[in-house]
Amino acid sequence: MGQRIAIVGAGIVGAMVARQLARAGHDVTLIDAAMSPGRGVSGRSFGWMTQLAGYRPPSPEAFAVRAEGRRAYDVLNEQMDRKLFAAGDGAMVWRADPAETEALVAERKALGADVVLAGPETIARIAPHLASPPPVAAYSASDIFLRPALAAERLAKDASDHGALLAFGHSVLGIWMKDDRAAGVWLTDTTIPADHVVIAAGGTSTGLLPEGIERPDVMLSPSALITLTADGPAPALAMSGPDLEIRKDRRDGHFLVAASVSQTEKTDRDALAEKQRATAQRLFPGLRNWRIASAGIASRPIPRNDTNMLAGPVAGVPNLHLAVGHPGVTLAPVIAARIAASLGG
Repeated sequence: MGQRIAIVGAGIVGAMVARQLARAGHDVTLIDAAMSPGRGVSGRSFGWMTQLAGYRPPSPEAFAVRAEGRRAYDVLNEQMDRKLFAAGDGAMVWRADPAETEALVAERKALGADVVLAGPETIARIAPHLASPPPVAAYSASDIFLRPALAAERLAKDASDHGALLAFGHSVLGIWMKDDRAAGVWLTDTTIPADHVVIAAGGTSTGLLPEGIERPDVMLSPSALITLTADGPAPALAMSGPDLEIRKDRRDGHFLVAASVSQTEKTDRDALAEKQRATAQRLFPGLRNWRIASAGIASRPIPRNDTNMLAGPVAGVPNLHLAVGHPGVTLAPVIAARIAASLGG
């Protein structure tokens, strides 16, 4: 017989957990303050499932769970009639110094990544739209992209189709505790009783833990997502260089740009978006009428442990679970599987 599970947060992680537990026969309630899934950090995520990103290589433990997540998406995409993502042309990454690019490839290969060092002939073939291409680049044909907000919507619908209750537009004020166990969640005007509570609320997750419970160390890392539009032939693969990280969106003429944001200084969002627009125009002269469609900044939660992931009960409360990870999109199916295993299904 299934258990009553309250899941706090309907980003891609919470929606993934809800789908897996609902399909396992549990009585799931998925709760979010927004009126639809994926409106928080997931809605401002670049959605790159990559073996290449990052100036420093991940730990072997982090790489292993990311690879597990990437494999899980192939299975999940088939289960959902290939509606989560479409096959693309992979991704290309380069540094300002070719020696650093070569080192990146060597580091990722040592971890087991599917990456090659591309030279001028290959770069000209896979990135013909790029002005001033680098002499060498790291290339992975198996990197994929999805829209996390759209994926969260589809995962939540799948959970609903399997009996989950979607409680959107409701803020969770705290965890209802009874006899040192989680008994449910407090909402503004009511409570939702539960046998287990899963907190998948991104950067606010640890703040929802009751007093007296040890809070895991989770760092918040701000990042910007900028949507640009342009006219003309578009590159099919994603590209990440010293000045720009960009990929084509599923919508015609739309491009997503990810940009780093200072953790210590206030960022002028509009100025950052304009800088990225000008860079895109310079790097892709064959595309015309570059325009800014939207720009947003969100803080990504990064657990400070070997896997950058929290997926299980908190210390001292066996039926209160945390579901947080970075990169959240990639790790969502891994987190869901770990939570399901801890509940016995």
